[in-house]
Formats: sequence, C-alpha cells, structure tokens
Amino acid sequence: MGFFMNNIKLMTQMIVFLTIFCIPILIVGCSDDEQPESLQFSIKIQDGKLVSGSETFKAKQGDTVSFNIESDKDGTIHLHGYDIKVSVDPIKSSDMMLVADSTGSFKIAMHPGSDMHHDNHNSEKDSEHKHDKTDSHDIHGSLFESELLETGDEFSFSFGEDLTGKMIKFHNHMNHEKEGSIMVNSDSENSGFFQIQVNESGFIPVKISVKPGTNVTWSNSGTKRAKIVSGPPPKIPGDHAHEEDAEIILGSLEIYPR
Repeated sequence: MGFFMNNIKLMTQMIVFLTIFCIPILIVGCSDDEQPESLQFSIKIQDGKLVSGSETFKAKQGDTVSFNIESDKDGTIHLHGYDIKVSVDPIKSSDMMLVADSTGSFKIAMHPGSDMHHDNHNSEKDSEHKHDKTDSHDIHGSLFESELLETGDEFSFSFGEDLTGKMIKFHNHMNHEKEGSIMVNSDSENSGFFQIQVNESGFIPVKISVKPGTNVTWSNSGTKRAKIVSGPPPKIPGDHAHEEDAEIILGSLEIYPR
C-alpha cells in the first residue's frame, strides 16, 4: 500500500513539474511572434572584389537591412530585384538601406566608373511617366527586367488579368535589334505556361498571344548573354552590351520568409 501511495505521489509531482516548467516553454517555442530586426552589414571592395567576410548576407522578411560600403574605386553598387543603386568612391563610405519586404535571392553587383547608362534610362522613364501615364507597360523596364542570362538560364513572368487586351513589347537589352511582343488576349489558345527561346538570331517565336494568367519563360539557348526587358529599347546612343558586361557580381542578399 505504501509503495502504491509513493508512486501516486511521484506521478503527481511529475505532473506539477510539467505544468509549471514545460508547458510555458512549449508555448514560447511555438509562438510565431518573432519581431523584425535591424541588421547592419559592412562591404569592403578592392579591385572590384569583395574582401570583407561572406559573399552571402542573410535576413528575414520584414527586417531593416543596411549596408556600409567602402570601395577603392569609383562605381555604383546595384542591389538587383529591389533595384537600389548607390554611388561609391575611395574618399568616403556609402550607405544603402532597405526594408526586406520581398523574399528571394538578390544579387549585389558593382558597375565600375560612372553610371550614366542607368541614369539615362531613369531619365527616359521619368520623361515617359510624365507624358503618358495610361500606357505604363510601354515604358522601358516598367513590367519586368531579368538578370543577365547566361547560356541555359531562364527568366519567367506571369501576365496577369490587369494586362488583358494589352500588347506587351519586350527586347534583348544586350542586342537592341532583337525585339518581340506578347498580346494578352482572353481568346488565345496559349495558357498555363509558354516558352520563348532566345539566341543570337532573336526570339523564337517573335510574336505570340497568351491568355491572362499565363506564365511565359524566356530561355537563353544562344552562346551570348541575354537580358530580357519589357518595353521598347531605350532611345539613347551607346554600346549598352559592353556596359552591361562590365557588371561585377559581388555577392547576394538572401531574404527568407519570417
């Protein structure tokens, strides 16, 4: 009888212990109340190469991310995806800050020297916005702009309901002579997924129609780099392919869901 009572007493003590200590721990562990953080990273560049720590910077959605950047040469730091650009020079450090509202992997690149090419693009966009706000899809890069695509690389874009009835032009930014167009039409036979080949000859096919909601993928089957950009080619002179080739990939910002 005493042995039985001792077992009951021991079990009661274990239940009390679990109630007091373990359950609160489980509640805290399961809580999804993690707050966004403010993260600070340092980037030091010498001869166009990252010489400070890791090439991969990690954050979670909602975090505030800031970079302090030092460079021994003039240039522009470009965070792809977020399309943030910051000028750098050997005299002083520069700061770049963003709120990580989009998840994914975003390249951090350097454009050596001045950034007149991109400044001209921005000026063209600003001018077009002022003169024509109704056809924003015709503005260079307003809908989509891929990374540089090496041989075998792909880029995809989904044409939503808001583009129904629109003719979406696009071009290869590495060769402005190569253009194509996509008509978003509810009566089109093409839906779901559609692939366009990109090579030195241009786009295959050049013109297509797709139903709203179709995901179009451009696949680089050529031997040269390609960059798919919506809208017509920019109306400025210059060797853009050479300037884009000067881009140096320093690392990446990896943003994960919270």
